[in-house]
Amino acid sequence: MDRFICNIKKIGVSLWIRHWRLRLAAWIVTRVGFKSNKIFGEHKKDLFHSMKKLKATVGTLKVLEIGAGGGVNFKFYPAGTKVTCLDPNPCFEPYVENNAVVSGLHQSFRGEHV
Repeated sequence: MDRFICNIKKIGVSLWIRHWRLRLAAWIVTRVGFKSNKIFGEHKKDLFHSMKKLKATVGTLKVLEIGAGGGVNFKFYPAGTKVTCLDPNPCFEPYVENNAVVSGLHQSFRGEHV
């Protein structure tokens, strides 16, 4: 019985460590993404420029962003774009929500532990 309880405690600590590791990774990746936007922002504007033309043609854009991270590309999307984000780290969700609101986007997030 003592062995069983000891294994349960190890599993609990392991899950706690994993959760905080995922939260830390989400925070770091989001911060690095914002720094890269400062460096490569002009290049990203050129890359995402065609989305504004497409929005003028089709109306509301719907984007599926796989591996969205913290949503640091959202500022390059036209306002009103509907974004569905998929990421294996669910701890990105608060960053995605905040960046969507700041950028004027409609978003939904799906994060799963893998």
